Formats: sequence, structure tokens, C-alpha cells
Amino acid sequence: MLETDNLIYYSYNRTKCDKVSSSLEREIEELFDELGINRIYSKIYIGLIKLGGKGTVEDLIKHTGLSRSLMYKGLKELEKLGLVLSLATKPKTYVLSPPKENLKRLVKNKVKSLIERTEHVTSIIESALITHIGSIEPVYSTIDGWNNIINMVHFVIKSAKHEILMFIPVNFVNEYIVDLAEARSHGVYVDLTISNISSMNSRIMDKDLLKVATIVRARPYGSRLIVIADNRMVLLAPLAWVSGEPLGIRALLAEDLDVTFIFTSYYHGRIISSSLVIRRNINVGDKYTFVNIGTALDFIQHAKKYKYELLAKVRGLDNITKRQVILEGSIYDVILKPHKGIFSLLVDTGGVIYTIGGYRAFIEDISAQEVTIEVTDPVQDYLSKNSNLQ
Repeated sequence: MLETDNLIYYSYNRTKCDKVSSSLEREIEELFDELGINRIYSKIYIGLIKLGGKGTVEDLIKHTGLSRSLMYKGLKELEKLGLVLSLATKPKTYVLSPPKENLKRLVKNKVKSLIERTEHVTSIIESALITHIGSIEPVYSTIDGWNNIINMVHFVIKSAKHEILMFIPVNFVNEYIVDLAEARSHGVYVDLTISNISSMNSRIMDKDLLKVATIVRARPYGSRLIVIADNRMVLLAPLAWVSGEPLGIRALLAEDLDVTFIFTSYYHGRIISSSLVIRRNINVGDKYTFVNIGTALDFIQHAKKYKYELLAKVRGLDNITKRQVILEGSIYDVILKPHKGIFSLLVDTGGVIYTIGGYRAFIEDISAQEVTIEVTDPVQDYLSKNSNLQ
């Protein structure tokens, strides 16, 4: 190892370096390709290795066969990249910089650049999709036969990744207990409304049943089955009754944002308002990501009954700049009036309060795509911020 003017470079055994394998040359060329470095520069770099880590322009020309102009240009670029150093000798000598340190630095910079570019591109794509969401072709399907309807409900529940709103007659709840419990165990928010409840009988008070959903409601009547998954898929099955048994006339499955939004608004405005909450399974540490603002607001109202502290993280579109934004803060207020179509969340980001709306919101500051709510203990939060009190 030699040291000149506080610059350290590596001196290789010239005899060994003359035998640089073709496989090593390919490895270096491929690495330079992935880093976006010209093949000519990799040839010069390999030439320096073969020369034992140092050499003059004349030495490199003999080893590589490159022209003088290309050699000077290549060495200049390699110096800019920090892979080669030049020494003030006569004639000027070029040496390799420590390869492990400098190649890793280039890789790290490349990865950072790719991540930043990816975030920029995905932001543009998401903004374009939201702007032109109306042009996305909706999908509708009809399901005939009660058995087919039962199986499709299983499918819709299992496909949910964030939230499930379900309105179902009490006779069929047991069919889906396992599916709902599994969904909830994976962090899916489940709002279950059970209809045709004439009294608070033992079936509805069953402990296992009350655990399968975050919110469990009861309603005395209802002749339909509705399942909404992630604000993107809804199944509606009007039910007829023959001798006490259900007859599925025909179910509609819609994968359409507009239709799902309408049914979700109906669920919040009509079904929830006419149902009785019989169980809230909300605990400190719960964390749900909602894709429907109405569902998020309803959950917040329930959680606040326990005096929990709620933190919010919102990902959505700024309605003024039309750019993707992410906000984090505490819940300041909730404005939920489903019968008037008003769904709005106020988030305090630390002195600045933003209004958050849902799908295609335009009055609020942000049109939310996802709202993540985390339930925390206000006492523990206070103590953690004031550790000297513990």
C-alpha cells in the first residue's frame, strides 16, 4: 500500500493482475452496466487492475487499445466518480481508489436515486388514476342460486385487505364466523350488522360471535345480505323466504368505485343509524387502515367513547396542488352526518389542522385514499413524553 498527499490507493501484485480472469472482467462490466457507467470506463478500470492498480496513459493505451482521446475522457469520468485518483507525477500516474468503499458508495447512491425516481413516478401515476378514475371500466356480475351466493360471500370476505362492512340475517352468521375471525386476525376492520333479531337471544350473545368483528350491531329486521370489501367490491343479495328457508333470487356483485361508494354511504346512513351496537372490540394498540372515510370516522367515534388517544396517518391527494401527500398527526375532530352526505376528518399535524375527505372529495384539503388510525393510551403517551414523572 502506498500513500501520497494523504490519498491512499492500492498497489496490486503485477504478476497476479496480469492473469485477471475473463469471468472477473465480465463481473466488473456487468456491475458498471447496472450502475449506468459506460463500458469504455470499465475497460479502463480493468486495465488499471491488470497494471497492478496504477499506470500512465501510455500504459493504459497499450493494455486496452483505446485511443488517446477516449482514454483521457474515460480517466476524467472515473476521477469524477471517485474510482480513480491522479498523482502529480511526470508523466501523470493514475491509481485505483479503494474499490470496496467507493463501489459501495456508487451502489448506495444509485439505489437512492432509483427510490426517489420510483416515488416520483408512482406519485404521478396515482394522481393520473385519481384524475381519470371515471374512465376505469367497472365490472358487474350476477350470481344465481343460493349455494353460489354463499360461496361468493366467502370470496368477498377473504379478498378484503383493509375493511369489511357486512349486513346479514342472523340465520346465516355461523356460515361466516371463521372467515370473519380470520380477516380480523390479519388486521382487517370488520363492521358486522346482524338483522332479524327479535330479542337479545343467546344466539346473538354468543361470545365467539361477538369476537369476530370490531363492531357488532343488531337490527330487528332486514331482508337482504350486503357485503362491502375495501370500498372496491360490493355484493347485494335480496332474499325471499319460502317455508322459513332462504331463496336467493339473484345477487349482484359490483366492482365499481362509484357503486361501492353509494352502497357504503347507504350502509352508514341507513343500516348503522337503525341498528344497536351490542359490542365494541377496541383496545390500545389496535391499528386499522381504512379506504373509506365514513368507516374510519365511525370507528373513531366508537374509540373516543373509551377516551383513547387516536393518531392518524393519511395518504391522499392534495385538492389544490393535485399531488400525493402523506400527513401524520392527532385526531382533532370528526364531522359525520351520513344522511347529509358529510364525511370529514380534521387532523392536527402539530399546529396546522387539515380537513380530510373521502372518495372524490373536493371541499376538504385532502381527498384520502387511505386513513390509518392507531389506538393509544393517553396516560402512557403523557408519561412517555414526560419521562421524569415516571
